[in-house]
Amino acid sequence: GADLRLLDYDPELGIDDIILDEKVKLSLEKNIAGFIRAMPALERAGHRTSRGIMMAGVPGTGKTLYCKILLNMVDLTTIYVTQARMSKGLTLKHIYMLARKLSPSLVLIEDIDTVGGMDRRAIQDDDGSLGSLLEILEGIEPNTKVITVVTTNYPQHLDEALRNRPGRIDVFINIEVPNREQRRQMLKGMTSNVKLAADIDWDELVKLTKGMTGAY
Repeated sequence: GADLRLLDYDPELGIDDIILDEKVKLSLEKNIAGFIRAMPALERAGHRTSRGIMMAGVPGTGKTLYCKILLNMVDLTTIYVTQARMSKGLTLKHIYMLARKLSPSLVLIEDIDTVGGMDRRAIQDDDGSLGSLLEILEGIEPNTKVITVVTTNYPQHLDEALRNRPGRIDVFINIEVPNREQRRQMLKGMTSNVKLAADIDWDELVKLTKGMTGAY
């Protein structure tokens, strides 16, 4: 049967708990929370009230953390999809049928590159995941008031029909590894509750962590 369960989340998490480039933060705010706030006005004006957003970046850059924070930022029914929790009884078609019934709703698909069949070069799964998602996002059956946020570590592995087509994925947001100042903020934040020697050389630590993600 379908592996459906209530989400576990940390109600204390907020946008200040993640360190991202300010332009990335603004783009996420505008295209997710901002779009949700604008939905009533869009609906009155007769505009489309569905949207697809893809967050891409190497593992450890904060995509999953942002999704957890997002749960506290939006007052919508949220369906969180992971490859591990998809089973024979739970397909993308089922998920979006539920999302439409519970709209306004948010569908979060984590690590979409691990969901079977999203790369045309790979052998397709029995449920035809790529074809299903393209059909769903294309709007043959309108996804009125359904926001889709997908994350991926490897956008280059995804089929071009998914990642480069407005109306399916409307906004592509790339999350880079943290820069010098972001690493400094991370290091100071991670050690804020630790007793440190007085002569910590933050510049040296920042230099030593060049190219590392927050996970490192």
